[in-house]
Formats: sequence, structure tokens, C-alpha cells
Amino acid sequence: MANQGQGSGGSGGPGKIFYTVLALLVVGGGAALWMARGGNGSTGGQSGGQPAPVSAAEADPSAGVVMGPSDAPVTVAEFADYQCPHCANFQGFTGKLAKQNFVQDRGVVRWVHFDFPLGSFPNSMPAAVAARCAGNQGSFWEMHNWLLANQSAWGREGDPTGVFVDQAESMGLEANRFRTCVEEQRPLERIQASRAYGERVGVSGTPTIFVNGERLPGVPNYETLARVIRAELDSAGVEVSGSGTSGGGAGGS
Repeated sequence: MANQGQGSGGSGGPGKIFYTVLALLVVGGGAALWMARGGNGSTGGQSGGQPAPVSAAEADPSAGVVMGPSDAPVTVAEFADYQCPHCANFQGFTGKLAKQNFVQDRGVVRWVHFDFPLGSFPNSMPAAVAARCAGNQGSFWEMHNWLLANQSAWGREGDPTGVFVDQAESMGLEANRFRTCVEEQRPLERIQASRAYGERVGVSGTPTIFVNGERLPGVPNYETLARVIRAELDSAGVEVSGSGTSGGGAGGS
């Protein structure tokens, strides 16, 4: 797991706080959750790739990006950094398979991505901005997956904007609109709010996974994550066909 260099916020049972807020969002139908909204103006964030200070950012659980039905009985929240190698490993197998089995195929899990860019990775913030700018054109998850699967293509760039624009264009996005969004860092406020929320619930490294508000230790492999999800489904009285436990471990610790 990649660690955040700064001290983390949150104390006194952060998982319970997290669960309470997410439960309220479920009841509310997830209307407040940010999915692919446009930027609300450029902000004076740092342009060199380091995360802008979050001390003034309001911790906001609605800053996550959602996949899956709002009324799903299980919510998985993932705090991730696009340049973190453990995040890439987790998404490459465990995250990908869990989303396919429980979100896309069965519709019993809602998956929420929260940005938690780490200061130790210089292109983390630009990558988070790129993913959300792609989301403004309906392609957040496609860009999200590409960024994690192709860290070597952009991670060492002094300025990865050109690489991101080329990828956006290859995905069929409007390149000029995307470039403007990235260069003006329009989603920066939402990313800062996401990171601040992670600090509030005790996140200090990536990836960090919560299932219905309970934080899983380390970086779970697929069997562990599927077992926890199934236990939550059983508690909710939801039966799911198929084993949903195939494959080996993934992710570091």
C-alpha cells in the first residue's frame, strides 16, 4: 500500500462515520453524488503535479464517482491514487473482477471511487484531473481504467497533458474541450474535497477499501473482498447466484 506523507485526519471510529454518511446517501438515492458534472470554474491549484493544499477544502462524501445502482445493498468505497503501483495492481485484477461480478453483472454493489492523490507521486493530481475531465464527457471509468493500466505511458512525463489529450482523442472525446478542462484544472475542487474526505475517515495510503463503511485491512485480494461483499449481501437477505470467488490474490500490502 502506498502511504500518504502527511498525517491523516479522522479519529474515533472513522469507518462508522463513513458508513453513516454513505447510508444517508443511499437513502437519498445518491442524488448528491458527483458523477460527470462540469467543472465549476478553474482554481488556483498547483500546476507542477503536487496536490494542492487541502487544509481549506471541505471534506465532501459527494465528491466520489459512482458505478452501480443507488439502491444497491452494498457500497464499496475505494480511495485511490492513479500513480500508485498498488492501485494499478488492485484495479488490474481484484477491482476489475469485483466490479464485473457484483456491479455490472448482478447490480448488487455500488462502487464509489474517491481520489486520494499522494504527494509522493508528481503526476497523481494531473491524472485525477484528466479522469474527471473525461467524466465530463461521459467517459470517466474508461479513462480511469486506462490511467491505472498504463502508468508507464504518462507517469514519467514532466507534463503529461499531451499524453492525456491523445488518449482522450483516441477514446472519441472532444479533444479541445478536454484539454481546456485539464489545463484549467476545473475538477480540482472536487478532487480536493474527495481527498479531504479520505483524511477525515482516516485514510493515509492507497488503495484503501471500505465495504458498507467498514475498512478492510491492507489491500484485499479478490477472495477476501468477495467474501466480505457476500457476507453483507447475506445480512441484507440478498441471494446472489454463482460463486463469485474465482481467481487469485492481487494487490500489495
